Amino acid sequence: MHTPVTIIGAGLGGLTLARVLHVHGIPVTVYEADPSPSARTQGGMLDIHDYNGQLALEAAGLMDGFHSIVLEGRQAMRVIDLDGSVQFEEADDGTGGRPEVMRGALRRILLDSLAAGTVRWGHKVSSTRALGEGRHEVTFADGTTVVAGLLVGADGAWSRWDRVPGVTLLGDAAHLAAPNGEGANLAMLDGAELGQALAAHPDDIEAAIDEYEQAMFPRSTEVATFEGAGVHRIDSDDNTAQGLINMFTEEGR
Repeated sequence: MHTPVTIIGAGLGGLTLARVLHVHGIPVTVYEADPSPSARTQGGMLDIHDYNGQLALEAAGLMDGFHSIVLEGRQAMRVIDLDGSVQFEEADDGTGGRPEVMRGALRRILLDSLAAGTVRWGHKVSSTRALGEGRHEVTFADGTTVVAGLLVGADGAWSRWDRVPGVTLLGDAAHLAAPNGEGANLAMLDGAELGQALAAHPDDIEAAIDEYEQAMFPRSTEVATFEGAGVHRIDSDDNTAQGLINMFTEEGR
């Protein structure tokens, strides 16, 4: 690809996109507001699902690293009724589809997989300006600027820019999710699929963006609808231990 890719935000989604682009030999730079990788904690444990997050890691060629940080035994489950009786129990035999990792450890694997200098720390975006022909000028808080051939907003809700040529979004910037871990998995899959689309259309950015967004937006809507239904049942007056068991055994476990 002749046009450099500029990613705003070094979260899991932005870093996954950068890694997939790196795998395909596509130049990319990530700009992050935090002054360093250790500037703030990266949250606790995170389930990485076999139907989205793990697919992203496969596309990034990082499954070995992922397996090395999986926390053993974290997929075991027990449901106990009000009288203390065990209604459901499932051991972690290593075959479950939602292994847990520490979010910070996963981010470190992604960071370490990139070429030195790919992530530019301490760059908080203050404004963007369209230059025509899909190019955009990004101005940072320190007054420096960069011109992007493709600008990708990956900084959560802070990256809610309008959809114009040469710009696209991923993760919470495109589809704000509940803070239950699904959003991180979706962001990673968004990043992987956008990277693959750009690799498949190296001379047509808009075709790549269209292909990516046609899959991304419907998928995020489906996940949000499913999550809303599940949470509603859990919080309802009719909720029972058996209802919880049914949710886990019938809805994807």
